[in-house]
Amino acid sequence: MMYRHTARFCLALFLIVPLLLCPAFSAGNLLRAQSKSTVVILAGYKLNPSVPTPATGSLTLTVRDDTLTVKGTFSDLKAPYMTGGIYFVQERRAVNQLFRIDADLNETQTGGKLVARKNRFPLSEAHRELLNNGELSIRISSTQHKLGEIGAKIPGEW
Repeated sequence: MMYRHTARFCLALFLIVPLLLCPAFSAGNLLRAQSKSTVVILAGYKLNPSVPTPATGSLTLTVRDDTLTVKGTFSDLKAPYMTGGIYFVQERRAVNQLFRIDADLNETQTGGKLVARKNRFPLSEAHRELLNNGELSIRISSTQHKLGEIGAKIPGEW
């Protein structure tokens, strides 16, 4: 009977100790493996300066491990889509594009869909800090509004 308990204890140690010694299984890495998502509503009035436009969008942003994924839709731009991106925000203005968004456009090129597999971005420690501090925004630009027709600030606390 005692032998059975000793064998189980040794087996448990044999399985657990390598996990504790392996850096890939540290508490920080296990916590980082969890994912967190938020929905961001894009609009012209959320930009600085605000843009009067009927365009809107809804995007889901997800952070898992060291990757940011963006998916969603936007529609009714005043002019054809030009570009989209995630920007560093300084004094309420987007000043530096960190990631370029890839959109699948509709026939008129005034709306489209962001597919998750095309919009995955690796996050460095600096990116994570900006994200956690709420210092990033997302913008969709058209040929008529090159600095952004719709957008929103990405909330912090990731």
